[in-house]
Amino acid sequence: GRMYIWDTATGQNLRSIEQAGLTSLSWSPDGMQLASGSQDGTIITWDAATGQSLSTLIGHTDLVYSMAWSPDGAHIAFFSARGVARELFIMRADGSEALRLTSDGTEKGPRVAWSPDGSCLAFHAYRDRTAGIYIVNADGTGLRQISFNQSHDLDPSVLDDGRIVFSRWENAGRNNEINLYAVRPDGTQLELLYGAQSHSTGTDE
Repeated sequence: GRMYIWDTATGQNLRSIEQAGLTSLSWSPDGMQLASGSQDGTIITWDAATGQSLSTLIGHTDLVYSMAWSPDGAHIAFFSARGVARELFIMRADGSEALRLTSDGTEKGPRVAWSPDGSCLAFHAYRDRTAGIYIVNADGTGLRQISFNQSHDLDPSVLDDGRIVFSRWENAGRNNEINLYAVRPDGTQLELLYGAQSHSTGTDE
């Protein structure tokens, strides 16, 4: 696969970088580096200005599904997939100290999001054919489910105030719609942000 870096102001293609079996990309918080994952388990960090490789994760062989840099740029979280089982790992940005955070063999992701202070990560996982939002500490402790829905809760993102925003599929009775919710990392203060009567708002332009 090939990745391209473009100047968003001019539309100019600045450079391209080649990596075999490319599966995922993630920018560092300062915009100076890229991390790329591949089908063979390789994760490489790149200098975005020069296209030169900086580090490579060693000793990992399963497909890299998606990635996210920690807020301080020191670590990279990623899902690794073997079949339908996807497990969450983190490693240092220099490719060292890979740590497996989950090991239950369930389908997870693809999105993973760090808390603003880098202490924990949010993701969705399937149990009993239903997806919920989960939190795990960055050291692998404290795995817990914080959302419960008879359909699916998916694709968490984290706001600057620490609240987790996610998509909820409401599929019960006559309802069949995707709504946007927010919740605190401890599972409290669940709040509907967009849905119910708001799907018909906005303009057609």
